[in-house]
Amino acid sequence: MDVWSDVLQSVRMRSNVLGRMELTAPWGVRVDFGERAHPSFYVVSRGTCWLELEGVADQIPLAGGDFVLLPKARPNVLRDRPESPAMPLEELLAECAARPGDCGMNPVFRHGRGGAPTSLVAGCFAFEDGGTTPLIDALPPLIHI
Repeated sequence: MDVWSDVLQSVRMRSNVLGRMELTAPWGVRVDFGERAHPSFYVVSRGTCWLELEGVADQIPLAGGDFVLLPKARPNVLRDRPESPAMPLEELLAECAARPGDCGMNPVFRHGRGGAPTSLVAGCFAFEDGGTTPLIDALPPLIHI
């Protein structure tokens, strides 16, 4: 077992993959976790996008192969360009639910206007006891690999 797996197991953290997002420009998604905030992550598997994170001054450019961990689950926006409008994640989920075949065991959320494609995988981490740990509290608001 590797060191990271040992750390995650010691804090009893489990991952939950929301699903894959297939987005075509122009697009934007606003995520606000509210009361049920959990550390979240994004993996950009194809294309490019911008991440705007509450409390961080500049938008962060992301590209295929990037992994982003948001330990403090702050509200954030992902979009194809810094100026593209963003819809709430709940609306994107509702759009998916309205299309049969996209929302099975491994949901694919599709959105956009047919421009340049971007593929993302999104998910979160939850602790077995429902709380947080000093490990998470000690991390910065954004880890970008």
